[in-house]
Amino acid sequence: MMTTRGRTPLIILIIVASLLLSTQAHSDQLIIESFAQGLNGKGMPLGWELKQKSGSPLVTLEKERDAFVLHLGSENSSFGLTKEIEVDVSEYPYLNFRWKVTELPKNGDFRKKETDDQAAKLYSGFGKFKLTAKIVGYL
Repeated sequence: MMTTRGRTPLIILIIVASLLLSTQAHSDQLIIESFAQGLNGKGMPLGWELKQKSGSPLVTLEKERDAFVLHLGSENSSFGLTKEIEVDVSEYPYLNFRWKVTELPKNGDFRKKETDDQAAKLYSGFGKFKLTAKIVGYL
């Protein structure tokens, strides 16, 4: 979730079970997103939902080398993009993703409410999203 403390540009490419080095998937890999389908009429990646708290997100799709990347920007806004999927973790036990942050939030420190700001955050949840769900977060 991007938060409200200034402009924080971000380039993020999220891929589960494989770093996308080419456009072909291998049989032992499950690529969750390549962003090749483009954006919907609201400017969001197809199949993704915008969770907006405040401000307006800056979302663009760009081609970097031979892959598409989602470029997210935040200027005094707080938002997230979500996509629900079901994956058999016994068949695909590894989570791989890559992102590139081009600017970190000045004085951002998620440990304190008054300075809680991150350039990027990824949550992976296991089970139904309830209080008992097991969630792994990457900042």
